[in-house]
Amino acid sequence: ISAEPQTRLALTQTLPSGWEFIKLKQNEETSSATYDYKNVRDASASFYFDLARNEKKTFTLTLHASFAGTYYMPPVLCENMYNRKVIAFTAGKNVNVGLR
Repeated sequence: ISAEPQTRLALTQTLPSGWEFIKLKQNEETSSATYDYKNVRDASASFYFDLARNEKKTFTLTLHASFAGTYYMPPVLCENMYNRKVIAFTAGKNVNVGLR
């Protein structure tokens, strides 16, 4: 959420080693109306979008860990692609995955 409109934002989530994105059916995906472009690769996903003043957006991805264990989940990074003064990120954290 920003007091000023923000354009050309890139939000990137990198995955821990041994994790993968689960391909969802089209109707289960985050609505493409919330972003301009999405780039999902083996180890990361990026969303490119604009934000209006005081607008909030949520992006949802479904993940699968190949093995039980403790993994380090890297921070989520959101930045303006052309203005390095506009940047936000979450803290990275350890994630415990148990057996099902």
